[in-house]
Amino acid sequence: VSAPAYWQVSSEVFDVTLEYAGQIIKFSAYDKPAELGVSITKRGNTAVLAGNQMRYDITVANTSNVDLESFFWHDRIPTDAVRVGTITTGTYNARVWYKITYKTNKNGYRVLADNLLSTNRYSFKVDSGSLKLASGEYVTDIRYEFGTVPAGFKMTEKATVYVYVPPYMGNGYNITNRVDCGGSYQGEWDSSTSAWVTKIHRAPIYTKPTLPKTGY
Repeated sequence: VSAPAYWQVSSEVFDVTLEYAGQIIKFSAYDKPAELGVSITKRGNTAVLAGNQMRYDITVANTSNVDLESFFWHDRIPTDAVRVGTITTGTYNARVWYKITYKTNKNGYRVLADNLLSTNRYSFKVDSGSLKLASGEYVTDIRYEFGTVPAGFKMTEKATVYVYVPPYMGNGYNITNRVDCGGSYQGEWDSSTSAWVTKIHRAPIYTKPTLPKTGY
């Protein structure tokens, strides 16, 4: 009926038949250890032209053999080089309600959307105009907050993030986008991180060639 910390209660059922009064029957039940694990990966372009848009794909999972509480994943937008435009949530293999929050360079976390169902796919615009942000304000972080998720909880469809690279960005600049996720079990936390690097290229500037003069 109970197990030591970080162990799981055995689900084994014992079927017993007593053949005479006072009979003693002994059983041994073994609890399995709680094995914690989470994973997150992010993939995107290896190169992008300044002034263009690109997409990142994110996959997340609870690889534990136990439920995790306060499960989340977090995308840190590389605002030194891009501005975020649209996100899609992806879908998961179990039904859980969750919310999305965002932070800007001028304000703390605010709710973008709540009461979202993990088996449904959603799309949201998170650019400054769509969120009606102040002048010079832009999104720096996006966080997905799930509460408790079951063991083996994972994406069945990737989440995506579309970002825009301003045309003034320098040739050869590296965009480093970082994500992390985590969850807890009996107060013990496990977390994972991932990063993706994209190099910016600039299209060569066209200059009209100087032709040699001919004639007299």
